[in-house]
Amino acid sequence: MIPQVAGFRGKLVVRVESITAVLLLPLFFAFTGLRTHIGLLNTTHDWLICFVIIGVATAGKLGGSAVAARLTGMPWRESLQLGALMNTRGLMELIALNIGYDMGILSQRIFTMLVIMALVTTIITGPLLRLLAIKGEAEGPLDPEPLLSSG
Repeated sequence: MIPQVAGFRGKLVVRVESITAVLLLPLFFAFTGLRTHIGLLNTTHDWLICFVIIGVATAGKLGGSAVAARLTGMPWRESLQLGALMNTRGLMELIALNIGYDMGILSQRIFTMLVIMALVTTIITGPLLRLLAIKGEAEGPLDPEPLLSSG
């Protein structure tokens, strides 16, 4: 319980958020990177499993989101763009992976594969959106109105 005295709570929240973004978040990414040992994936079989994980994760998130968006009436291009945005794993995935690794649920090898999957799916979001935008330019620009009116 922080008293609302002369905007103290707002000033405290701004300070804590800036410390988190500037100091703790980069430390978390460095910590995760130090725990990831790509050298453990030293066989073709390991890399094949890693690529299958990436494929299944992408198909599940991107495909599932796109189909759900299409069933609600969105055009396919916009549905695929929404699916591409939902495919981004990023920070939340890494938090869950670190917790699973700390609890002993994930082995070091699987942890590394899933970290690679989180990075790859996050990295491909921008190029995938550009690709979908280029293919859709013949249809005209993306109309945000259906997105705004459905919520």
